[in-house]
Amino acid sequence: MTATTPGSSALTAGLHDRILAPLVLGGAVRPVHAIGVRAALALDGAAPDGPLAALVRAGRMRAARRIVPVDTVPDPGRAEWALAAALNDVFQSVSPAFATPLRRGMARRILGAAEAILDRTARAKTAAEALGRHCWFSRLFELRRTDTTVSWWIGSQTFAGEEPPARLRAWPEVRHVTVTKKRGSLFDLEPLAVPREQVVRAMIAFFSRSPLTDFATCTRNEPPFAWSPFTVGFVAEPVGRRLALRAVALSPAGAGAVDDALGRATRTIEPSEGLAMAQVLRFLGERALAAAIAPDRASADGSLPSDAIFARALGAFAARTSVVEGGDGGWPASERSRLLTELDAAMAKDRDVESFVQAYGLG
Repeated sequence: MTATTPGSSALTAGLHDRILAPLVLGGAVRPVHAIGVRAALALDGAAPDGPLAALVRAGRMRAARRIVPVDTVPDPGRAEWALAAALNDVFQSVSPAFATPLRRGMARRILGAAEAILDRTARAKTAAEALGRHCWFSRLFELRRTDTTVSWWIGSQTFAGEEPPARLRAWPEVRHVTVTKKRGSLFDLEPLAVPREQVVRAMIAFFSRSPLTDFATCTRNEPPFAWSPFTVGFVAEPVGRRLALRAVALSPAGAGAVDDALGRATRTIEPSEGLAMAQVLRFLGERALAAAIAPDRASADGSLPSDAIFARALGAFAARTSVVEGGDGGWPASERSRLLTELDAAMAKDRDVESFVQAYGLG
């Protein structure tokens, strides 16, 4: 039996119902009070029972099975509760209620606590742990806040994330009422009580603890996807690489946007990081080979940005090397020839690929 601190059961129930459940099922995220480091790291125990918990388990199973056929997903442990608590405090810190001169300091302290929670939360040690975490947070970047501005003949008022009272919309023709709605992500919110770069830093730390979510949302604007020791380490293992490849293949943004994000991140790897580049090449190579086997999955190169073309060409280089060194690979001669032709064509789209690889000592 796991010991819990007084009030921790109520806190986990609140996090489950108001943060985790809407992240899995959709609906309004309603943060609980700011939690802080000590309370967040003390949270433990299974999710609460009940009809909502049953729906959440089913939703998490659906999310997992989109990536890999599994029969169960783990209940939240200390790390998952800590991640939920950290997100809760990030959400609290960007609340417009703190965007006043007297409350900005409090918002920064809350966000600083969220960063401290993430820093002290264990990283996923296995692909199964990463999958379990991703099933909680896969829809994180679908979150949007709707701000409504009501204007009338003598003034206006904005309601951040709330519906304006009916009295302000009364007699619209007589009072010349205009209602304007604006939807934005976590990084589009105004006013913001904390430095935007601190929010970005906190989310980078979050992704280091949920690497599969990092891959699945790689086309996001902020924080941009980057190859880190955590993402490289995840794809270095065959199971992690397969999960990551499946996660990016499912991106609703499409193959072109995924390749653009991967290419942009790959260009930033330093030549001194040859081992990291070797793992990235393997990942891009397996992605390119899958696209060559089923070429209809890829977007037309002519409409792609240069970073996407670069990622495809670099992946084609790695895939071609694999096909050539692997002999016939079980493919009929005609299919092997077709694959090499597809890969050569992809490589030819970017003339700098071979010199790029040689600069890393991998050519």
